[in-house]
Amino acid sequence: MLSDEILKEATADVVRFRLSQYPEEEMPHTFSKAFEKRMKKIIKRADHPVRHHIMRVAAILVITITVLFGALLAASPEVRAGTLDWIKFTSSGTIFYKNESTNTKEDLPAVEYRLPAVPEGYEEDGVMEGTYNRWHSYVRKDQKLLVLISCYSHPAGGIYLWTDNHEYHPGYKVNGVQAEIYTSPDGKRANYIIWQDPETEVLLIIQAFEEPETLVALAETVERIDK
Repeated sequence: MLSDEILKEATADVVRFRLSQYPEEEMPHTFSKAFEKRMKKIIKRADHPVRHHIMRVAAILVITITVLFGALLAASPEVRAGTLDWIKFTSSGTIFYKNESTNTKEDLPAVEYRLPAVPEGYEEDGVMEGTYNRWHSYVRKDQKLLVLISCYSHPAGGIYLWTDNHEYHPGYKVNGVQAEIYTSPDGKRANYIIWQDPETEVLLIIQAFEEPETLVALAETVERIDK
């Protein structure tokens, strides 16, 4: 079962990562009148100039609610499925992976994963460390991201992915290891390739605006490095 600790860790990691993807400047957007009315009430009540952070606040709420909702579905056989050595929980537009191991922090492998090379046009954007997850991101001039995500096997760990309208492609392999690919039909969202290091049980994900063949090629170059 998903404990409060698992939800707390996973939600915090997701929020930190998603916020890192939003630009600092104000994002142009036309909100509905009903939304504007609700936000005016919130702003008036808080007496704080938060209007230019509306998109960030909304993102946090959506992510948090989605992760918590996914936890409520954990016991439902319709949404729970095994993939690799991890358990995948699915709900509308989202998937949540967790490992039901009994590992402690001391059991986790002292390794990290890196891409020795990335497609032309990407520059390194930075590394973010979560408690049980690690994000190594690269960015293009058009602000599209390529991210290598490492999820370490621990009962309090997990990873949330936004797969709204994505198409699921099983049957891929990364260096002989089973892999899954999710693609966005309209290209408005990043695609994913998901596989596992069988020696460390670390779940690996590449998120990028690249075709499946490129995702597989990138995945096969990922290096495991001892810390």
